[in-house]
Amino acid sequence: MIERELKLSAGEAFELNDFSGLDSVVATPRPEQRLSTVYFDSDDLRLARWGLSLRYRAGRGWTLKLPVANGGPAIVREELVFEGDPERPPAAAVDLVAGYLRRAELRPQVRLQTLRRGVLLHNPREVLVGDVVDDAVVVFDGQQVIRLGDLAGSASVGEVVTRAIGDGVTRLVRHDPIVRLDIDVEGVHQARVATRRLRSDLRTFPSVLDHEWVASLRTELGWLGGELGAARDADVLLERLTRRAEGLPQGAAQSARTVTDALERQRMQAHAGVLVALRSERYFDLIDRLIMAAQSPALLSGKADRPARKALAPIVVKAWRRLENEVRSLSEPPADEGVHIVRILAKRCRYAAEACAPSLGTQTRELAAAARELQDVLGELNDAVVAERWLSDWATHTDSAEAAFAAGELAALERAAAQRARSDWPKAWKLVKSAEPTG
Repeated sequence: MIERELKLSAGEAFELNDFSGLDSVVATPRPEQRLSTVYFDSDDLRLARWGLSLRYRAGRGWTLKLPVANGGPAIVREELVFEGDPERPPAAAVDLVAGYLRRAELRPQVRLQTLRRGVLLHNPREVLVGDVVDDAVVVFDGQQVIRLGDLAGSASVGEVVTRAIGDGVTRLVRHDPIVRLDIDVEGVHQARVATRRLRSDLRTFPSVLDHEWVASLRTELGWLGGELGAARDADVLLERLTRRAEGLPQGAAQSARTVTDALERQRMQAHAGVLVALRSERYFDLIDRLIMAAQSPALLSGKADRPARKALAPIVVKAWRRLENEVRSLSEPPADEGVHIVRILAKRCRYAAEACAPSLGTQTRELAAAARELQDVLGELNDAVVAERWLSDWATHTDSAEAAFAAGELAALERAAAQRARSDWPKAWKLVKSAEPTG
């Protein structure tokens, strides 16, 4: 269940409106409740600092709230309910927050007594559309990952690097429980993007960061990215082929289900491998190191204090030049392997531009947007080529003639998609070329 919650503070003299004057809404007084709640967290309040909460409420069991989106002034988060002993957090809940806690233990941190009054709001169809509560809370017994504000033109290189690393670490840790829950393929996708961006950002600033420190972190991020990659690749392939199968004639579509069922099993195995990685000491060590890196990266003395506007422009130019040189070196017609390298360099150029854009301005943002478009077109080409190869290989190993025929039909669709992408990518490259950076 997704909860959207807006919390407001009020003084002791506050009286809750009865909402009786609202049009098209029926307001009903909420039964008065007395709630006893215990919040569990690590001693350094890691859950609270990331915007999570784990509580036990008498008569209601355990509730874990995970932030899943930025809903403006409202708090938008995933709310999960568990049964269990009031003195010991449920193992399933503990596993979901393992990426936040690593080796820290959960203990009771806050005990509350709450007198709750309120109003239930229903529409004319008697569907609950709002729940307004007035809580008087008595506490018997702090919050946010380090964030940097907008980087002004006077920011230093060190501040830009720290911001880039912090953004990547936040993305990775935020999506850890979503990966574990396996309720949304975006969990694995965004976690993988985080590892790739972090590796790219660490590579982008070699003149500012300690080389051995960078190499060690990139190695571990490469390991995690590989574990996530198998699951992500299966997700992409499964989504593509399921969509393609739905467009086949009825008989072929039914046979194609054998293909997607096999891919679903492959995907489940890959996800099981991801869970093993996320529960490992190696992963916890990596997250500990990344948290430290987000707070205090290994910046080289005397180089990180330089003004970002002057120092970062050559970094973006270098990334763009590498991309341009690779495009120039392609054969005619370009081989898919060469175009795949262009895609990798387009991604690096995009990431470098995005990391530096807050300091370099509009032109760099335009380059980042153009590089992203090129990356997307080449990503479609790569996905189509990979899908066709997978289907051809699978068809040679199946005992079902009908399923092999359906795989052939799907492979033909992927060949056509690959050809369209081969035709489209030069136009996307022209946009990147027109956004050539200076400096």
